[in-house]
Amino acid sequence: MKSSRATTPLTRFSLSSLSRQERTALLLLGALILLGAWMRFAGIGWSLPDARHPLSTYHPDELINLSAARAADLLRGQFDIGFYNYGAFYFYLVSFAQILGRGWGLIPTTLQGINPLSSQAAPEMAALFLTGRVVTALLGIATIPLLYFAGSRFYGKRTGLIAAGLYAIAPLAVVHAHFLTVDVPATFFVTLTLFFSAKILFPRNLALSTSTEEDQKQPASPSSFLSPYLLAGIAAGLAAATKYTAVTVLLVPLSAYLWRNKQIEEKKGAKPFFLILGGCVVAFLLGCPGVFLNPDAFWNGLPNFPGSGLRYELLEHSRTGHGDLFTNTGNGWWYHLWISLRFGLGLPLLIAALFGVGAALKRRNRADRVLLVYLLVTYALTGLSAVRFARYMIPLFPVLFLFVGRLLSGLKAKTETSSDENIRRILIVGLGVATLSDTMIFVDAMQNRDPRDLAANYIEKNLKGKSIAFAKTPWFYSPPLSPLLGAASALQRAKMAQSTEYQFRLPATEWSLDVLNPLPDAVIISNFETMHEVGRLRLPEPTRFMDTLEKSGSYKIVPFGTEEYRITMNYGSALFGSAKLIPEDLLYVVPKIYVYLRKEN
Repeated sequence: MKSSRATTPLTRFSLSSLSRQERTALLLLGALILLGAWMRFAGIGWSLPDARHPLSTYHPDELINLSAARAADLLRGQFDIGFYNYGAFYFYLVSFAQILGRGWGLIPTTLQGINPLSSQAAPEMAALFLTGRVVTALLGIATIPLLYFAGSRFYGKRTGLIAAGLYAIAPLAVVHAHFLTVDVPATFFVTLTLFFSAKILFPRNLALSTSTEEDQKQPASPSSFLSPYLLAGIAAGLAAATKYTAVTVLLVPLSAYLWRNKQIEEKKGAKPFFLILGGCVVAFLLGCPGVFLNPDAFWNGLPNFPGSGLRYELLEHSRTGHGDLFTNTGNGWWYHLWISLRFGLGLPLLIAALFGVGAALKRRNRADRVLLVYLLVTYALTGLSAVRFARYMIPLFPVLFLFVGRLLSGLKAKTETSSDENIRRILIVGLGVATLSDTMIFVDAMQNRDPRDLAANYIEKNLKGKSIAFAKTPWFYSPPLSPLLGAASALQRAKMAQSTEYQFRLPATEWSLDVLNPLPDAVIISNFETMHEVGRLRLPEPTRFMDTLEKSGSYKIVPFGTEEYRITMNYGSALFGSAKLIPEDLLYVVPKIYVYLRKEN
């Protein structure tokens, strides 16, 4: 029997036609959007360039990404950005935002001839970085309501609300919404693809709790120019044009097309398939035209930028790894589960996500199948890579959260009691509070003085003119004692040894003992440098360096930063074991700096 609910455009979008339950859902969604917006804009000024480090931030990828965005000149038709480790579309958005910022006078212009390493250049660089971060934050915020509407189509409004709420507060999604990087923007377009795919699978906007099989047998029309088939393909193409690996989301609309009442779709022929695929290809080429504007740079990278281009990023980088960061970290699928997702979601949300995926595997209705194909294929491919940054998991969050929402909301059974409903509400609130507490550790860190800045204050006050040694050439993980700190080139950063304020000792090779002979007045080490090479791998040179330093008996340690987040996010370690690795792309905002100070100083 068909639902009597009207489906005309006028009643569909009329507030007066909404039920009390629907208005409540929209109010809750509004509150979640505001919460998500606050969490993404709180601390968005973290580590922006200032007089100490005018060139870059403490995120090592942001300067390169900003350079790609600045290479585009949309007003003059310059679309070749030269740098194609990622798709170009996000950088076009940032470039457009910077055009608006300059037009509105929000981005100052540095006077011609000013040294880019001088403090006078810092305001412009800070505004440029901030503009890109705002684009990321806005796309992260927009993902919240989009996930709600996608979830409402797939499983019902309660599931959509829970999924949207979890994305609003998930640690990794919130932290990376503060950066000029591609992962959160790509996730927006992944979620947009899910939304249009849900319209393919369920053309009528009916929660499953009120619809019948007969209600859902009418196919989505492929004849309309703006059919969900075409729109889903376009969204998937833009996701790939933002981050290449996000192309796997194309599996969602294709699966929805195949599983959307097979008998009906066979009568429609292959037109929907070509609409999806054609929309994806065209959107990708428009969003990343470097394929034909500069094919050599697109495929092989820039001659002066080793390690760039699509071939390196997808075929070489994933095979050779990323230095020692992921060496001997075992199985990639287990690593992402136990490290990336454990800290990217928090342990309670990870457990809920595993139960949600398990329930979907057991249930396997049409929505489950469509989403599981994308989740499992993407996770399997990501786990094969030797590069295992936690941020690679963010595009999977929408599907994971839909499964959690479906698990916690369920379809109300006739035998369900008010006690069952109360238990469900307690679980939802408890999960939200636990996840929010995890995320606030990082949000608070981004709003407070960074340990690198605190260490620089201490050093400037106590060690001017003194000899200061480093185990590696200083970079984003070091206190900003030179404006060269943010330079991408290690050779350029090494020029800080020419400083007249300090007697810097930079090693000719990493972890060289030469910098400790004679003993310097201070040695500066960060946990970025020791976590893998000393704490985990026990490599000979780094271990020998730290043993020599610590066993000399000449130094006391002055620490800056806190490891409270490790304790907080490691609850449950008594049951599940303590994680020895912390995702590097979460450590960006919570590093620890150790100043080894000569006791006589």
